[in-house]
Amino acid sequence: MDRFLLRVLMSMMVVAFATAAPRIRAARDTGAALRLGLPSNATSIRSSEMLSERFSCAGRHYGYYADPDNDCQLFHVCLPVQFDDGRGAMYKWSFVCPEDTVFNQETFTCSRREDAISCQDSERFYGLNEDLGVSRRQQQAQHAQDAEEEEEVEAEQQHLQQHGMDRPMEVRPQSDSVVPVPAQASAPVATDASDDTVSKYGAFTTIRY
Repeated sequence: MDRFLLRVLMSMMVVAFATAAPRIRAARDTGAALRLGLPSNATSIRSSEMLSERFSCAGRHYGYYADPDNDCQLFHVCLPVQFDDGRGAMYKWSFVCPEDTVFNQETFTCSRREDAISCQDSERFYGLNEDLGVSRRQQQAQHAQDAEEEEEVEAEQQHLQQHGMDRPMEVRPQSDSVVPVPAQASAPVATDASDDTVSKYGAFTTIRY
């Protein structure tokens, strides 16, 4: 009986303490944090006044993107989809890295700032998202094709440089037509109309000796 009463008293004490203790609730973020869909209390890492909503997934591949406008403390996941009726849509999810870390675009992970690439260089590594979902064999084949195309371009450039100076000089074809040379005017010659040794041919006069 004493044990039973002791258990009842202990249960009542627990209930009393639970009722008297203040209720601790996580303050729900509002404003930009809410519109970005960030986890609760994200503003404890980056204040609401500093949050930027400029990042857009429009025209991007599926993948993970650091947000330089938010000092890379935020990153976004972009997912383009195509519906059966031909309509397309883009979905975006936003996340915040743990305190004292930033999103490293090179490794797609939240890392300490000293272990990550410069936040301002993140956009240079956005192209790594194009390799997501591609097998290693496909990547190797693509790299081999790119290398082959580069070698062909270099070989063509070298060929042009080597043979560019050996190109024969261009010779214009000569025309078969003869350019007429104007006749030089001759001094008038005095003739005697009675002289039989003089004969006239058109506009020219010939004198026989």
